[in-house]
Amino acid sequence: MARFLPEVNTNFTNPLDLGAQGALPHIYFRTIITLDKDPNIDAIVFVKDPERFKGLEQRLTDKMGFSKSTNLNKVFITYIGKAIRVCTKPLIAVMLKISEGFEEYKSRYSFKLKLLNRSVPVYESVESAAIVLNHLNNYREFLQKHGQYPKS
Repeated sequence: MARFLPEVNTNFTNPLDLGAQGALPHIYFRTIITLDKDPNIDAIVFVKDPERFKGLEQRLTDKMGFSKSTNLNKVFITYIGKAIRVCTKPLIAVMLKISEGFEEYKSRYSFKLKLLNRSVPVYESVESAAIVLNHLNNYREFLQKHGQYPKS
């Protein structure tokens, strides 16, 4: 990832932090694709808050190569859809609650529905996503113990 992410304002260890680059849909996509190729990663849990960078996105839209009328959440969904088609590992979204306003709620709800329609589960906290992954792992271990799941 060092090929396309700057060293400043990013964290390459787990948990990965894209910093300001996380506002760029194509960087999100490249990161997901790169993580999918890593044999040490079983699932990709990503945090996306559609309303979090609204001001930043409005200021940087032109600099990112998009017109001012571009809906970046729609562009993100397009890139996540592309990632889903090529990834072999499950994608799980976490959408932390940032704002309480009606416009933010509409943005969040729309984004969440689009993810769910693409079979990407969405959780409101990292803890909830981790609990679900732990239960899935426990179930896998149970099935393996009873010879009902490949040991891989």
